[in-house]
Amino acid sequence: MSKDTKSSFVRHLPCPKCGSSDANSLYDDNHTYCFSCETTGQYDEEITIETKSKPVASSSTRKFKALTKRKISKDTCQFYEYSQGMYGGNPAHFAQYHTADGEPAGVKVRLPDKRFVWLGTQPGTFYAQHKYNAGKMLVVTEGEIDALSYAETHKCRWPTVSIPNGAQGATSVFKRNLEWLAGFQKVILMFDQDEPGRKAAEECAILLPPGKAYIANLSKKDPSDVLCNGKAEELTRAVFAAKEYIPGGLVKGEDLWDVVSTVPDIQSIAYPWLSMQRKTRGLRMGELCTVTAGTGIGKSQVCREIAYQLSREWKIGYFALEESVRKTALSFMALYLGTPLYNLEENYGSFSDETLKAAFDESVGSGNLILFDHFGSLHSERLITKVRYAIKALDCKLIFLDHLSIVVSEFADSMERTAIDVTMTKLRSLVEETGCAMILVSHLRRADGTAHEEGGAVSLSQLRGSHSIAQLSDICIGLERSQQAEGDESNLMHIRILKNRYSGETGPSGYLRFDPRTGRLNNHDDEPDVDNEFEDMA
Repeated sequence: MSKDTKSSFVRHLPCPKCGSSDANSLYDDNHTYCFSCETTGQYDEEITIETKSKPVASSSTRKFKALTKRKISKDTCQFYEYSQGMYGGNPAHFAQYHTADGEPAGVKVRLPDKRFVWLGTQPGTFYAQHKYNAGKMLVVTEGEIDALSYAETHKCRWPTVSIPNGAQGATSVFKRNLEWLAGFQKVILMFDQDEPGRKAAEECAILLPPGKAYIANLSKKDPSDVLCNGKAEELTRAVFAAKEYIPGGLVKGEDLWDVVSTVPDIQSIAYPWLSMQRKTRGLRMGELCTVTAGTGIGKSQVCREIAYQLSREWKIGYFALEESVRKTALSFMALYLGTPLYNLEENYGSFSDETLKAAFDESVGSGNLILFDHFGSLHSERLITKVRYAIKALDCKLIFLDHLSIVVSEFADSMERTAIDVTMTKLRSLVEETGCAMILVSHLRRADGTAHEEGGAVSLSQLRGSHSIAQLSDICIGLERSQQAEGDESNLMHIRILKNRYSGETGPSGYLRFDPRTGRLNNHDDEPDVDNEFEDMA
């Protein structure tokens, strides 16, 4: 590459080699040549985004033309709605963006000096995302011309998109569209081969489920450079030779002394009640805790109480698949008001607007609760996608899933065990992958002796559907209560720790008492409530 190149001059630049203020020249294929020291280089300055208003050609005067120097045909430009026209008296390229629903949104304008201007609203989607719903493979590039370059090699037959604002904004668009990305079996990241591009590719790959992200390697800086050099077949090979992303972290045992010789910092989030806290020693990030009991014992009430208390400090994703979001929201408001849910619903009009608004703001409207608007069965893959989005994109640290049985209810009895095994494995993997804490509600099968609804003891062998529930959980908590007992005894709930991978302490752990006047669960036998805060368990 030299001053005799057939590429077009763009503007003068300072030379980093000889120090000349303007002898260095930038060409439209991104190379530089200094006429002072005769040094050839590559222009790697980050893109500048401008938002100033300038006279711009209307869409009717923009034309779909071949990008001859880029070896991109008119058909490819037309398919991707990539046109040419004038902006502020200068020739410019126009990339039409769309919303996820396919509605036209903002237009990204590329100027000759590699500056970019947005006209209209940035929709937060990938370029050309609206053209594809799902498939075996998706290729994501770092720029619009890179997407066109790869699409040119396969005549726009395979899903190919680009990120809207360069490597520095890559993770943002990935987080916004995780659910859409989950529709593809493989996501090939064909980013620029420079340091920012490689870093962005790794940061985006880690947002995707294990086994989905693949990273392509090129001999040139980007797909456009490869195509311009007449190596279209290399782009195809690079996609199919892309390596599955595996994060670093394999370490030799002999190198771990500095790690194990430091005092561990194990922090636990305390449960609201001593009867649940004393043996479990709290809930830790990266743990999967299963709560189980017979029908109508109070599993959902226990989960709501825990979520309500912990939401004061933590962002929580609450997936209640057996009730509407309205009921869930009113349940949290009732806890704040200290009244049973039925009383709030029956006498809603007797509460002042100020009281109701305060209850809303201090509970479900606190900004720390994300609810899932769905009722009934849900395919496990869709559920995992929703939960992962709540964790990765919405920053939820604790997940409540109530309950497992309804997730697999679409399957026949003969397939229920397999469905539970698959779902539990995915949930366990998700907890490990994200480091979140998860509380899962599971049902019991019928007891051989005293019924669970009559106070019968709970055991791990009674978990309904599969042994994988107990095997893959870190902690299992059983709730026991006799619904038909006389007097206040029917309001007593026995806490039994069935499994405890953390400390190994199991067995009876105390009682909770349901107060029918307030709709709240409290410790029994004068056991003090526990403050909801981190406890140093080192």
